[in-house]
Amino acid sequence: MASHLIPRVLQSIAVVFVVITLVFIGSRLIGDPIEAYAARNATQEAIDAQRDRLGLSDPMIVQYGNFLLGVVQLDFGDSIFSERPAWDEVAPRLWATVQLSLAAFVLILVIGVPIGVLAAIRRGSIPDLIARMLALVGQAMPNFWLGLLLIFVFSVQLGWLPTSGRGGFENLIMPALTLAGFGAAAAMRLTRSGMLEVLSNDYIRTAQAKGLANRTVIVRHALRNALLGLVTVLGIMLAQLLAGSIIVEVVFAWPGVGRLIFRSISLRDFPVIQVGVLVIALWFVVINILIDISYNFLDPRIRVGGDA
Repeated sequence: MASHLIPRVLQSIAVVFVVITLVFIGSRLIGDPIEAYAARNATQEAIDAQRDRLGLSDPMIVQYGNFLLGVVQLDFGDSIFSERPAWDEVAPRLWATVQLSLAAFVLILVIGVPIGVLAAIRRGSIPDLIARMLALVGQAMPNFWLGLLLIFVFSVQLGWLPTSGRGGFENLIMPALTLAGFGAAAAMRLTRSGMLEVLSNDYIRTAQAKGLANRTVIVRHALRNALLGLVTVLGIMLAQLLAGSIIVEVVFAWPGVGRLIFRSISLRDFPVIQVGVLVIALWFVVINILIDISYNFLDPRIRVGGDA
């Protein structure tokens, strides 16, 4: 395993390097932050002084070199607007985004996988038809629209849940459901197709012929093998939830990293944007490495870096 993970880690470092380079370039393309930062009646001398203070007067290659040097030293610069370290702006909001992402991931597992299994073992039945319809609607509906729909029904009409903010458990329900909508639908379809493929294999019929309980056949034999194809997708979903929370956090005023990145883009706050995207990139990298490791636990026949 170690012989496989070392190249994976090196590859992941290269991926992070490419991502932060693209973020550095892209953040410079959205406009000059001094235009948003400087007062309307600021003189040209004051504007130039601010640009010099932020290092924006240096050539692009110099700015890039200073940026990489800062990343290596874990110094991500200061926010242009709050003048606090950019990491201090991101760190307090990181747990809020992780909390939302993990809650959505649990909903994906609790909703998508069981319904997918039920649809597979009841193929052609009414539950199967309903599951496929739910999966189609879930993947077709944009998450911002689902969020607004949930707010209208459960907050405006019924008054059961708060419309926005982060507080108790009730504040988490609608954002998590909104973020989990697409993933739960995808997990439902993938679980159903994976189960149908496994249930058609000879060893499943052999297990049934031996008189094993139907629950044992489904859980110990069929589902475990079906999950091998699903685990990669679920891992990618977990990584995407962190990045995909931006719109959901804006809709529900959830004080997470996604909402901070959205605000920072509008303010052209380069350092905060760079730290926020770097956190998301590292999240993707860690999840992908964990996916590789998880294969050994799901199927002992698999040897990471070797032959199955």
